[in-house]
Amino acid sequence: MIGICLIHAVLFYPAEIVDAAAGFVYGFGPGLALVMRAGCWNAWAAYAIGARRSPLLHRLFGVERFGRAEAMVPGRRHPLVDRPADPDPALQPDLLRAGAARVPPWRYAWTTFVGYLPITVLATYLGSRLESLHPTDPLVIGAVCVLIGLLFAVRWLSRSLKAEEPAS
Repeated sequence: MIGICLIHAVLFYPAEIVDAAAGFVYGFGPGLALVMRAGCWNAWAAYAIGARRSPLLHRLFGVERFGRAEAMVPGRRHPLVDRPADPDPALQPDLLRAGAARVPPWRYAWTTFVGYLPITVLATYLGSRLESLHPTDPLVIGAVCVLIGLLFAVRWLSRSLKAEEPAS
């Protein structure tokens, strides 16, 4: 499971599938601990590769392709709300966020953890309840409401940060 999560450092795939599988196999608590730890390791691996603009990236994706995708990443240093709009589906977005935005390591670490937590909790919980999942489960309804609230909060914060930027 950890190996699959670490592959996500360079290859993009929906991580929520692995999160749900961990919840199903290990249960909510142990599954969540496993995928959060592995997700943070994955993010650090992506950061280490992306921040150094590793020659591996250029070999895997090509210098021009990586450069085009990197240019689409916002230059601000707010990784919690600055998300590229899938500039290249084959490139793992964390590689671009860390490298192009030159985000300081501590900020990248805490924003990654905070950013991963809501969707990881939801996917792991749903996976742990897969056999008995019902849409009227109060925890499912609560998790979905929290997720929707976070989406609106990030949208609001993103607009607020854009409004603060000086015109170029």
